[in-house]
Amino acid sequence: MIQAENVFHATIVGGLALAGTWGWYVRRPRLRGSTLAAPWNWMGLSLWAVAVVEILLLVLPMPGNTASLLRFVVAMTAFCPSTAILGAKRPQHRAWQWIVLSLWVVLILPAGEALLFPTESGLRLGMVRGIFLGGLCAVGIANYTATPRWPAAWTLGFAQFALATPFLPGFLGGGRFQMSPLMGLAALVCSITWDTFLSDRHSAATSPLEALWLDFRNGHGILWSLRVAERVNLAAKENGWPVELAWSGPKWKEAADPANQTETAVGMQRILRSLLRRFVSDAWITARENRAAMNHEDSAA
Repeated sequence: MIQAENVFHATIVGGLALAGTWGWYVRRPRLRGSTLAAPWNWMGLSLWAVAVVEILLLVLPMPGNTASLLRFVVAMTAFCPSTAILGAKRPQHRAWQWIVLSLWVVLILPAGEALLFPTESGLRLGMVRGIFLGGLCAVGIANYTATPRWPAAWTLGFAQFALATPFLPGFLGGGRFQMSPLMGLAALVCSITWDTFLSDRHSAATSPLEALWLDFRNGHGILWSLRVAERVNLAAKENGWPVELAWSGPKWKEAADPANQTETAVGMQRILRSLLRRFVSDAWITARENRAAMNHEDSAA
């Protein structure tokens, strides 16, 4: 017979899953035309994988070893969204999802080993695997640290840590921090909510060049943004333009008359558009340019 306490906990898990799904669903249409759709789909998959397993274990209690293995398998899905962003460039962004899936299979190999060679202590990762998970977590956090999405990245990192804690080696292992799957699920929901309702806002830039850059930077993170900025600045240097694309936007190196600045900005915008087509659609680019024009008109009014 199912205990009333388990039903209560299952209700909480279901409520968190529904809240996270609502946030995930609201943001998903905004990612159309962008290579960020696949990482966002991994986020939703991880949310529901963790929630379904927790509800299953609450409604149908299983032996401790089986429950531990199931929790480990779904916990590893939390590392897929931040990994998927690392391949968010056309045309390899679709094939990259198979690499993400392969990574997940590699991450859950210890579960297979635990099934074949069970131990009294249960599933416990070795130091090398633990460090590897820490590296994946750190890369995901660092990629958005200098953007408005840093709270979402940090809460996702906390979710990864909370879900993996029972299996980590060394002083972190053995559940010493008593992180529960419910804490990890709640952190996943917080990460989705922050991304959807707090950080997923378009810039208030009044120039198309700045609008394209800031929205791309905030969406794709440090890794891809620095590579794009490097290509743009290289082209600017070759053309002798007194401007560089910095993290905060275009920076003019010397005074120039407005006509030359406008002509240079148009040239840089053209180069940036060409580079961004590897990540976003023409409709995405046009929408940002039109929004910048509207912001310019509003500021001038």
